[in-house]
Amino acid sequence: MQSNGEAARESDRAGISARRSRRGQLRAQYRVILRITAMMLCCAVLFLSGFYLGIYQGSPGYVPDRGVYTETYTSEPIVESVQTGAGLTTIAAPDPVLAPPTPEQLLASLKWPVDGKISKEPGWVHSDYLNQWVYLSGVEIGCEAGSPVTAALGGSVKSVTVDPLLGTMIKLQHDGGLETTYGRVSAVSIAPGEKVALGDAIASGGTGGLYFSLTLDGEPISARECLATAK
Repeated sequence: MQSNGEAARESDRAGISARRSRRGQLRAQYRVILRITAMMLCCAVLFLSGFYLGIYQGSPGYVPDRGVYTETYTSEPIVESVQTGAGLTTIAAPDPVLAPPTPEQLLASLKWPVDGKISKEPGWVHSDYLNQWVYLSGVEIGCEAGSPVTAALGGSVKSVTVDPLLGTMIKLQHDGGLETTYGRVSAVSIAPGEKVALGDAIASGGTGGLYFSLTLDGEPISARECLATAK
């Protein structure tokens, strides 16, 4: 049989173990309660956020975020609707900027500068004024004196000068680095800096036919080949 002291110690140990067990159960219950409370708080925050956002989006001055705008070039104007306080407002985008025509596209619309036929090809000629041989890259178009001389392409007047070999000479500047030259003309009707359209009268033909040449970025190109497909 156990003595009274041993029984008391056993009783104390049993009491301590029971208290520890109850504390462990309480801690577990507290953790469960804390988890449930945290979940309820998160749900409440999400619910209130959604409720507030719904009220805010429904307000008259709200404009929804469109994100990043990316420009798109099309042949048709872009129509866009914007939410305002008065409702939907339709805004037409500006017309797209068209690229300038290429030299090939311009030459496809080339027009004969005077009514006539090519009477002289490019080549070397002797200049009495300079007392030397000079190479002319253009062609000579035979025409009657006083025949209307027109712009072979639309552009602007670069210069009107007098050349020792080609007489009165007009240079027109065009898009894409193209330039046309009209020599041996008379009765010039344009001035430097003026704009001219395709087919506009710029002068009259002089004696000896019209000298006509083309350059691209300062380099001569075949006037005969270009005129072969011209109107």
